[in-house]
Amino acid sequence: MASYYCTDADITDLLPSLTGSQIATEAARNTRLRLPSRDWVDSVYASSAPFPPVGSNDPTDWLINSEVDSGDTTAGIDGGSGDPVAGDFFQPEGHNGWYKVTAYSSPTLTFRYVENFNPGVESTNATGAMADIMDDTPLRFGTPYVVRQAAKWYAISIAYQILRNNPLDDAALEALNRAKDILQITNGVARANPFVFYPDARDELGQFTPGVARLVRG
Repeated sequence: MASYYCTDADITDLLPSLTGSQIATEAARNTRLRLPSRDWVDSVYASSAPFPPVGSNDPTDWLINSEVDSGDTTAGIDGGSGDPVAGDFFQPEGHNGWYKVTAYSSPTLTFRYVENFNPGVESTNATGAMADIMDDTPLRFGTPYVVRQAAKWYAISIAYQILRNNPLDDAALEALNRAKDILQITNGVARANPFVFYPDARDELGQFTPGVARLVRG
């Protein structure tokens, strides 16, 4: 399954009618907009890309509903929309570690700590949570926020070029500049830190795990 850094709705919500255009279908938008936007983001983050993809169901607003003990591999969650699925990635707020979902059956989320990603070899740690995760802790699923926003605006830039048959379209240029500003691109390299980093993280990890090793797509 292809991975993307933004949802189809992220793009279409900000575009005019696509009826009759070359990007009228979601399949066409995936090929012409979402994949190029992902590849563009990766190209300006040469040392840390690729990133966790948007979850299959775009899970949002999920909270821990009972404290998780260090070492646990399951957690009760509630309050969200878009069910997590196996393969989704998340970071508990206030923690620097990332985790990979192995299963979800409401209300129980099963996960493993993401220990390392090498080219073609994924390493997770079956010991589970690296520290206690407190009740009502928000879980941030999928692509880091700044990456998702930049991917969205880059895709919109391409969309306007297609819709208006003009690579120099003003709306396309404005969207591209917004994407570049979000990532603080200088000389073709992104300067914005894509991952939230907590100096006093509850898990006491000196760095967030994906910042130490690269995420590799399946």
